[in-house]
Amino acid sequence: MIRLKPEDGLLALAYVNRANTKSDLGDNNGAIEDCNTVIGLAHADAILAEAYNVRGKAKSANGDNKGGIIDYNKSIQLEPNHAEFYYNRGVANAALRRTSEAETDFKTALKLLNQEHDISKSAIAETDNLNLWVKLDLPSDLKADVEKALRELE
Repeated sequence: MIRLKPEDGLLALAYVNRANTKSDLGDNNGAIEDCNTVIGLAHADAILAEAYNVRGKAKSANGDNKGGIIDYNKSIQLEPNHAEFYYNRGVANAALRRTSEAETDFKTALKLLNQEHDISKSAIAETDNLNLWVKLDLPSDLKADVEKALRELE
């Protein structure tokens, strides 16, 4: 899809998806590069938020938890009701032994997960000729991960 060079919104999504795959395969530097591309392309908050989140995970996986937190902060600024962003920032804070900050992040993530609304976040990405729906899904085991992280802080 990237080689086809679709409109910016679709191209940004293709890069985010490829960055997620690279990160899952351990190519964190490649994921960071793809996210940098997305940040230069994307206009929709949901796409940018996911790009910052993926880049933050890749930075943290490379041992740069402070850089990861900067990216998670940007994700949260763009999409403040997405529990995964708080969880990821909490993990990075815990790795830096910032227990209070980690606990606050985990509790915020849990609160968002326990709310009675749909826990997936959708947004419209406007491009020149296209309205594109972006759905930020949460990992199915996120609630269990957040609860475990809170227990480990105690």
